[in-house]
Amino acid sequence: MHLTLLLLAGQVAFSSSGAATADRLAAHLCAENFELVPAGHLSTRTVLADTSSSTFVLQVEGARSVRYELEATPRAVAELELFHRTVLALREVGLGETRGSTVAYVALEDSLSVEDRGMIIRGALGAGLGVTRTSTRATYRLCAARLRDVVTVGASLIDASCTPKASYTGSYVIRGLIERPPVPPARKLIPPVEVEAETPLWFGVEAALGVMWRTELDPVLSIGARGGRGMFGVRADVLLTVASNDRLQVYETFLVAGPQARFDLGDFEAFVALRIGAHLHQFSIDSDAGVRVNFTADLPAGIAYQLGPVALRLEVAPGIGRAREHVIGQEVLWSRGGGRVSATLGAAVEF
Repeated sequence: MHLTLLLLAGQVAFSSSGAATADRLAAHLCAENFELVPAGHLSTRTVLADTSSSTFVLQVEGARSVRYELEATPRAVAELELFHRTVLALREVGLGETRGSTVAYVALEDSLSVEDRGMIIRGALGAGLGVTRTSTRATYRLCAARLRDVVTVGASLIDASCTPKASYTGSYVIRGLIERPPVPPARKLIPPVEVEAETPLWFGVEAALGVMWRTELDPVLSIGARGGRGMFGVRADVLLTVASNDRLQVYETFLVAGPQARFDLGDFEAFVALRIGAHLHQFSIDSDAGVRVNFTADLPAGIAYQLGPVALRLEVAPGIGRAREHVIGQEVLWSRGGGRVSATLGAAVEF
């Protein structure tokens, strides 16, 4: 079997016969921080070891070559001598001419016996992969475990976790794992749920001046508040009018409230509302005075334009109520119809 070993100081090609000893030699060199690659790839040094007979033959070639012959008995002592002589020879021969092509590396975890680790290294080399002890140059990770008589292996990308799952029966198992590295189970994705942004609350106050027509024109002052969420809300307003002469004073108050909708028109905003409430009619004629209360309703609509923090609002509100008049003898001192239309221009501030 041919192995290629890569030192930090250069590359080394290695070939041996005698599988068990070769496996242990490969594991020993990997533990010594040699990086192993298969024959035919980048190599500046070559190791040939024959351990199949009663004499171990070791030949190491680089810039120059050395050769050793070692007695193979006792076997354990001879193997230790072989491992030691191989490391020394690799450092002694110097760097030779670089030959071969690059190779993808796997990092092998140190979780097995020397024999099993050597067997997995031999399988990785047979699969056309380089083997390194560290993850610095590695693209993949190899992991292995033994359970009784079965060795299982696994492979993953270097930065992923590795779990032994496949029974090891030869280099083709490792080749298959690398060609189809296990993909971590996909996380169960929760279907996207559209969540609408919460529509903010709004609140504002307004004051406006204008006129109210009920067969006669009267000045009107309007003060109100409004609030809601999004385009819908409610509003409440107080409208005040006054009329007087030498004999009569009339003060009227409209207390109205109701729902409102508003519509965004870019720089402008349109609005419409429905208000119902009470119409308080307070009068004083000469020495006579009194208050009358009636139902009233109107339908204000208008448009607003935002100027910084203040909005200018123009509003027109047709409405209904009760007609009233004050008469002394044949003289009509004050008269207003039941229908009305008010028009106001004001300013509003919204919070």
